[in-house]
Amino acid sequence: MLFKIQSLKQLLVVSFSLVLIPLVALLWYSNSTLSSMARVAASEPIHAVSVTRNLHQLDRLALDIERATRQYQIVRKIEVQDLVLNYIERYQVNLERLCKATSLAALCSENEVLLISLTTVYSGNEAELTQALSKLRLSLNRLKDMTYSQLDKRLATQQTHMEQVKAKQAFFTITLISLSLLLALYSSRKILQPIQKIEKLIGQLTDKKHHLSSISHSGPAELIKLEQQLHQLAKRLNQLETLRQTMLRHAAHELKTPLASIKEGCSLLSDEVLGELNPRQNEVVTLLHTSSVRLESLVAQLLDYTVLLQQTEPNLEAIDLSVFLEHFLTDNKLALQQNGHTVEVKMDIDTVHADEVLLRRIFDNVLSNAIAYGDTSDAIVINIYKEGEDQVIDISNAGTTIPAQDRELLFKPFHRGQEIRHDRVSGSGLGLSIVSECAALMLGNARFIDSDFADICIRVKIPVT
Repeated sequence: MLFKIQSLKQLLVVSFSLVLIPLVALLWYSNSTLSSMARVAASEPIHAVSVTRNLHQLDRLALDIERATRQYQIVRKIEVQDLVLNYIERYQVNLERLCKATSLAALCSENEVLLISLTTVYSGNEAELTQALSKLRLSLNRLKDMTYSQLDKRLATQQTHMEQVKAKQAFFTITLISLSLLLALYSSRKILQPIQKIEKLIGQLTDKKHHLSSISHSGPAELIKLEQQLHQLAKRLNQLETLRQTMLRHAAHELKTPLASIKEGCSLLSDEVLGELNPRQNEVVTLLHTSSVRLESLVAQLLDYTVLLQQTEPNLEAIDLSVFLEHFLTDNKLALQQNGHTVEVKMDIDTVHADEVLLRRIFDNVLSNAIAYGDTSDAIVINIYKEGEDQVIDISNAGTTIPAQDRELLFKPFHRGQEIRHDRVSGSGLGLSIVSECAALMLGNARFIDSDFADICIRVKIPVT
């Protein structure tokens, strides 16, 4: 833009005006061309009719002159002589008018000379008169032929001019409309540029980026103000996120010490170090010990989730799936055996590009979920393949189908399903949330999908970067 845009309204008005300039120029040019063509179309027929009428008049007067002069040769009356002179005078007037309308000066002069010579011989002998009339007729015929030829040339020239005007009009139309489209494209980019900047900032907020793009120094004031507000919002969100993580971390650490004391006390009581316990006391101690173990597990998951939230950039590398899955299945072998589950692995690719720690958390939590809620009637199936630019991990198992309205909620922190766990452990509601966060850190996603061969299937997509 040639000047600094102060507002969105001003940007729209300027952009609209830029697009209209070529169209207005095209309208003006088309109107001028049409007016010029209309003038030509109106004047040429008038000229042609006028010239043709003059020729017809000359032709008729030539016949009148010939008839009057021959009549004078016979009667020799003054009235007939006056008639001859009148015809000759009228012939001269029409000849002069024709000569002005055409560019045939030589033929006009020749015809006029012959007409003048006729005035000197019409009263003489008949042979001289016949010769003079014959020369005048031949000269008039040549004048007529050249005049008609000139009219044909003018018509051809007019048609050529019309074709040139049409071609020029088409050229200007295409050029100016193309220019208008280019200006429309340029203007739309100018309008969309600050909006795309806002969209980018919102995307950075959604992706939990710590540093947003810098505030624009030029552009509509309304959108610059909106950018400033988004930066303030990002700052506030970062403060709240830091406060939340700090509170979770402190709460988890503060709970660890009393939990360790409770667990140690329960161990002493259950081992009857402090004295023998009756059956009811043993039952209470067992309940306390179980609860302390569950709380300890929950605190560990909270700490793990807090560490995960603090991670900003994944360490992406090529991971050998055979080695990775071998370690994964070995570490989870005991849990699988205790709950009567088997695992079936399908791999269409040998390596996956991801953060190994985050990928292991995804596998551990999804498998833990499958063990806790899945039936042992079918194996837990792990299927890894590539789909376009995405690496896809499908982990499916038999069990109770999850309602569509609950699927997205299960990936939120502290949301648990209504199904009964089969591992006699109360869940924390963080497992699938960790899966979702790990996938998001690698620019991927996790969700439940409908499957034809399993009741429950979690699909994790990680893009190849």
